[in-house]
Amino acid sequence: MLRRITEKAQLVPAAQYLRMSTDQQQYSFANQRVAIEEFAAQNGYVVVCSYEDAGKSGLTIRHRLGLQKLLHDVVAGTVAFKAILVYDVSRWGRFLDSDEAAHYEFLCRNSGVPIHYCAEQFTNDGSVPSTILKTLRRSMAGEYVRELSIKIFASQKRIATLGFRPGGPPGYGLRRMAVSSDGKARRKLSPGQDKPYATDHVTLVPGPKKEVAILRRIYETFLGGRGNVGPYDIARQLNRDCIPASHGGPWTPFAVRQVLTNPKYAGVLVWAKTTQRLRTKNKRQPRSVWVINEHAYQPIIRKLDFARAQAVFKKRSEKLIPEHALIQNLQKILSRHGELRQSLISRKTGRFGLSTYQRRFGSMQRIYDLFGLQYPAGLFEGRSHSQIAIHMRNSLVLRILEHFPGEITPFRVSNYARRLNLLLDGRFRVFVWVANYYQTQAGTTGWKLELAPNEKDGLTLLCIMRPDNQDFKALYLFPGLAMQYTQYRFGQDDVLLEKGLRLLDISQLCCAARDMIGGDSLLRSKVEVSATHEPNPAKKRRRGTRRMLSVRVTATPTTPLA
Repeated sequence: MLRRITEKAQLVPAAQYLRMSTDQQQYSFANQRVAIEEFAAQNGYVVVCSYEDAGKSGLTIRHRLGLQKLLHDVVAGTVAFKAILVYDVSRWGRFLDSDEAAHYEFLCRNSGVPIHYCAEQFTNDGSVPSTILKTLRRSMAGEYVRELSIKIFASQKRIATLGFRPGGPPGYGLRRMAVSSDGKARRKLSPGQDKPYATDHVTLVPGPKKEVAILRRIYETFLGGRGNVGPYDIARQLNRDCIPASHGGPWTPFAVRQVLTNPKYAGVLVWAKTTQRLRTKNKRQPRSVWVINEHAYQPIIRKLDFARAQAVFKKRSEKLIPEHALIQNLQKILSRHGELRQSLISRKTGRFGLSTYQRRFGSMQRIYDLFGLQYPAGLFEGRSHSQIAIHMRNSLVLRILEHFPGEITPFRVSNYARRLNLLLDGRFRVFVWVANYYQTQAGTTGWKLELAPNEKDGLTLLCIMRPDNQDFKALYLFPGLAMQYTQYRFGQDDVLLEKGLRLLDISQLCCAARDMIGGDSLLRSKVEVSATHEPNPAKKRRRGTRRMLSVRVTATPTTPLA
């Protein structure tokens, strides 16, 4: 009995990472667990925790919360395990760039937690043969995704050429129908229901008679108006008659426009207009790539009526709305609400939407100036200050990058983020925030900070502006700023500034950041901003309370880039 306890105490605690997409059954969680348990038993490990990503593609790390949490915990140094067990290299990821997979593995190994691939034929011990084989396997995993993408595209293209629908919801007034390989109809499919057999195809058929009648009514109303009745008017009529749109919601001008411009209602299938292959951004493809089948579905709308509707849209786009009609619409909103803001126009309180004014006149300030409409003082001051802050921030980031070549590199929080931030020594995030100077009519002065909620878990360089907002007054470096809200106002004596390290100029940034990060445990204080509620009689009619921000300091690890 004592021997068993001693042997169990000598086992090395390890975590297992499991990932399964929806393509292959051989990579099910059950199979991965069995292989990992056998590897652990043979090599002296015991699995103490598990990180999982079910139904997630290995192409990117963006939606793999399990892997993100694993990297965060390992780099933070708060884990109780000393190794990570993964089924094979492809379960770690099928990244198109093999260096990305190597980067994530390096973060774990550098934190003292190595990775072992249980089903691979090599031992991940850092030797030259294992390194070569591992690199080859990473490249093969990425190449598998590329080849699979080409095969799937070719298969879907063939299906679309035959007149069947490769995928996607049917839309209002249509239903999906499963069709056998010999062309016989099987049954209608419910939303989210798969086809009965893998060899079956899917086509579109007319839906309930009530929805078909509504579709034809939309076309009759639009064509009968001869260009004077648009999607907004039709949506208002349908909502007034209590006719629900898809999923039981109200009709919107966009939904009506989709009905009037989608060729599927005329029986035409158009496929591959846009693409998101290999998890890239959605982009429009040239017309030469499109697959068009003129007789794919049973038409609900005659092709002649559909063509007439497109001609009306083309004529409406070429016809300019008279300026006096636009002005009257703005004056109507102004008299009704006592003010004129973008949000009021965006709510479609008048006949024309915000996009119409933006295409015709540009900014809201130009609309006020052109038509002599009065607007409160300082209405556009915040926007101009924000634009100045954006310009000053971008200039500062470029100056820092030029001042520290090789030490600091740019990075974005995500593929869709526009703001550039800084990466120190290739590992540690440094976020740059700018606070504008403001002065109220009551004489109160201070700084207003527009926060970026996704910029956290890293150092923060806070830059406060001079009263003219044309240059920086001071730079403060924080171990991290955790803000709960999107705005924070503070003064010269605010406790927030007392918690930061003031820099004389940007030349001190790298040394100060390394000193702040340094230490055995990488534990540093992280400033957290919370909110309390306090009555505000001046705004009692609108909100009743206002947010008063307070500051506290807690011990939190500074996390490198994962």
